[in-house]
Amino acid sequence: MNLKQKILVTAFMSLFISSIAIGIVVGTNAKKNKELPPIFINNEQGNDENTSDNTDYTEYNDTIPAKLTEEQVKNIAKSDPTIQEFLSNYSSVEEYCYYDGFGYWYVEFYADDWMSYAYAIVEDNTGEVVESEAFYYSDESNLTEEQVIAIALENEEVKNFIEQNPEYEVYAYYDFYQYWFVDFYDEYYFSWCTVTIDDVTGEIVDVYSSEDIYNTTLTPQEVVEIALTDPDVQTFITNNPDYEVYVYLMDWFYCYDEEFGDNMTVPEIGEINDNNGDEGTNTINTVDTENGEIGYPIDYSTNVTWVVGFYNYNYTDWIELYIDDTTGEIIDKLMTTPAIHTEEEIKAIALALPEVQEFLANVEDTEMYIWYDGFGYWYIDIYSSFSWEAYLFAEIDDITGEVIYLEYYIPEPPLHTEQEVEKFALTLPEVQQFIQDNPDYEMWISFSYGYWYVELYSNDNGGLWIEIIDDNGNGELEVTYLEFFDYVDVEF
Repeated sequence: MNLKQKILVTAFMSLFISSIAIGIVVGTNAKKNKELPPIFINNEQGNDENTSDNTDYTEYNDTIPAKLTEEQVKNIAKSDPTIQEFLSNYSSVEEYCYYDGFGYWYVEFYADDWMSYAYAIVEDNTGEVVESEAFYYSDESNLTEEQVIAIALENEEVKNFIEQNPEYEVYAYYDFYQYWFVDFYDEYYFSWCTVTIDDVTGEIVDVYSSEDIYNTTLTPQEVVEIALTDPDVQTFITNNPDYEVYVYLMDWFYCYDEEFGDNMTVPEIGEINDNNGDEGTNTINTVDTENGEIGYPIDYSTNVTWVVGFYNYNYTDWIELYIDDTTGEIIDKLMTTPAIHTEEEIKAIALALPEVQEFLANVEDTEMYIWYDGFGYWYIDIYSSFSWEAYLFAEIDDITGEVIYLEYYIPEPPLHTEQEVEKFALTLPEVQQFIQDNPDYEMWISFSYGYWYVELYSNDNGGLWIEIIDDNGNGELEVTYLEFFDYVDVEF
């Protein structure tokens, strides 16, 4: 199996790319936004303190008082051709109107199904509609997935992308609002190209690619090849032949400090200086660790940094490299280390702690989870299926076996017992009817924040959910909420 066959995308990178794609969807669905005019602070047009619409308004104490009324703004919005066309399709709509305090009104119109909607932005000073758009929901499309992919493949930018990435993958989906989106990805899911197609006309309305965002010297393929030359990576691959790889551009400054074991430290903005201490560059100034302060041994330059990660199939072992895009140099490396203690040894350490003993003695139906993070720390998590608010969390140093952090909470016990609550629930007519209709029922009871929760369920006929207050003020149980529910079949 060659490298390209081994490389799969991680869930993290899928979400990362998807988040970019979502941003593209939003941007391409709307009409080209008209550039908003400068906003004048305190509504004084002679004031030099004007700014564009992307200003951080939190630095100003005063907002601009509105000149128009809500009714005037609604009438202005309804005179816009886009809004008029939308309103002509529906006998009634829900209207919402609000002023942002900085010179602009927002008017929204929703159809009865709440799926189709339109909006308009009105400038308060001029009464002009500066932006409007309507979205019509339709669960049936005119074009098919095969048709829109064929249309996208005829685009020159897509052809160039495929030429550079012959082992591409393509996905197409309809947004239910007249637009198709066809996404092309390279083998690492790093480079991509998205084509937006009008479902009515079949025309391409937008093409957007990763090249519009990234301007790098190295390609993902070249970055992986550099990483494969590292001896630690070669050892990792030998020990984990079924490895997988991810690649992305770093957008945070992560530093590893072995002495303090702080493997994911994010330096403060004030620590980003150049080597002379002058502000304005993008280099992390190191700190003297001899004085007990955590140091930042990596000196990231203004160059773009790549992150290449290798991990095994069960995510228990991995290595991550940071590579300078300009020089191709490996400037940092993170890798997991084998645990010294076993899980059973860590469990024994935890059970010997007075806090854990107290927790287990006072909390019902507990379960303990133990895991190792690969960087020298074990974690203990104890929770209760009976009391949702009860918890215990501990962190243990793998080398020393010492507890370096422990936090827990034991809630006050309820006034009534679980048996009393079950007896009370069985007196309710709804419960009696449910049991009669579902003799194979099961009951689950829990307590949290002063309330009992009783769930009766049947595999065939849904269930019954009951909320009961533990003390209604007279020391008695009382039903505060009761609802029947059905199971919903989900197809995958």
